[in-house]
This record gives sequence, C-alpha cells and structure tokens, in this order.
Amino acid sequence: ALLALGKLGAQELNLSSDIDIIIISDQPASAEQTKKYKYFHSLLNEINEFGFCFRVDTNLRPGGRLGPLISSTSQLEDYYWTQGATWERLSLIRMRPICGNKYLTEKVSEITDKFTYRKFLDYTLFSDLKTLRTRIQHHLKSEREVFDLKLSAGGIRDIELFIHSLQVIHGGKIPELKTHSTSTAIKLLVKHQILPPESGDLLINNYWLYRNFENHLQIINDQQTYLWSFDFPLNKFSTIQNQLPSIAKQIDEYVAELIGNVQEPTISIPNDPQ
Repeated sequence: ALLALGKLGAQELNLSSDIDIIIISDQPASAEQTKKYKYFHSLLNEINEFGFCFRVDTNLRPGGRLGPLISSTSQLEDYYWTQGATWERLSLIRMRPICGNKYLTEKVSEITDKFTYRKFLDYTLFSDLKTLRTRIQHHLKSEREVFDLKLSAGGIRDIELFIHSLQVIHGGKIPELKTHSTSTAIKLLVKHQILPPESGDLLINNYWLYRNFENHLQIINDQQTYLWSFDFPLNKFSTIQNQLPSIAKQIDEYVAELIGNVQEPTISIPNDPQ
C-alpha cells in the first residue's frame, strides 16, 4: 500500500512541494520488492532534459532514514508504540492512502489512529509541542531582512502545528476531527466550539494567504524557497506584504496561548522599506 503524508496527504501541494510517501506491506518486504521500490523512487526523482516529476521524501516512514524502506504492519505498529514521537503523531494526521490493498490500508489506518488520537490526554504533550515549536523556529535563516513564510513565528508551520495539536488533543473523543485537510479541520474545530469563529477565520484566511504568497515566490525562479525579502518582484502582493508583520504577530500570540512562546528570539519580520 502506498500512502501519502505532508501536503500530498492533505491534497494541498503547491508548485514546488516535495511529496512525502511511505509504503507498507503486510509482511516484511523481500529484496526484490525493495529493489523495485527504489527503481520507482528513482523514476520520480530523475532529472532529464524535461526536468523531473517530483522531489520524493521518504524520511517520514517509521524509523526515518534508519528504518526499512518498506515496513510491514507489525514493524509499523511496534515502532510507533515503542519509539514514536509527538511530531510523528502530528504528521500522521495527514496520512492518506494513494493506492494498494484496501484491507491493508484500513489496517494501517487503524494502527496509526490509535497511536495519534488518544481517549485520555497525556499532559506531557504540551511540553513536547513547545519543544517542537522551538526547534522549528531555530531552523530559521539569520538574515534580518527576510521573512520565512514557512518557519517564522506566526507563519505556515505555526498554523499547521496549532491545528494539528488541537486535532490530536480532541480527536480521540471527536472522531470527526480526523481529517487530513487543513481547511476542513479548522471548520470542524469551529463547529465543535473548540475554536471561536473569528479565530477560525484568522487561521484559515491567512493560511491560504501564506500559501498563495509561497507559491508566487516559487514561480519566480522555479525554486523551492520560502524566504521573502524586498528583492522579490511581488507586485501582485504589494497591498498585502506590508500587512504580514501584524498578521504574523497576531497568529504568533494566538498559537502561544496553547503551545507557549519560543524560548529564544527569532528573526524580525522586515518592515515596509518606504
């Protein structure tokens, strides 16, 4: 069974997104099966005179880079329940079957749902989330006149982390929250009165503002970039880009109410050069 995670799982790919995939087998994979999977992987990544199909990332598989390329269901279950981390619980929210045996995909979903969504809240989760948020923002570039749409406080990752955290916290008791779609998740959190309507509007509107901005940046030189500076010709966003500092600050403060503030200061968002 081939399953998608990340933005492919959420059906939210943009121009330059990686695709995150995992392959699960009912039994441990043979050498021949692993060889065929490697060939499939190389076909997608191969660069020729026409470019390439997709950048493929398989590091979200059980065990990451050290795990088997193809995990069996027993390996999957054993890994998550003995070594699985909070960030993996969050990433599995977006898991979506692409193709394969229906019985197998249902079995995988049953295993990962039990790992991701709990009936009773583990309060160490909040500490893990705060640590995770800090680690994400410590990957920021050091430039002072750059805003990272993905990693900056109040940016794309903050919104995703916040929404997925609420899904993990409440999904065990409210099964309807088990959705891979960001927009659907926000609407359901409002429906179940976990988010007030104005907060839902703040998050969903600005999530897609950021994603649209991100896609535009990546179109310019066909590069996988999330960094916005005044060197970019963003005429389409001229009336919006000056609002980014206040938008990001508002989202940052809102996210911090649940997850907490990052321990060390991050880069500043550039001000209007005028």
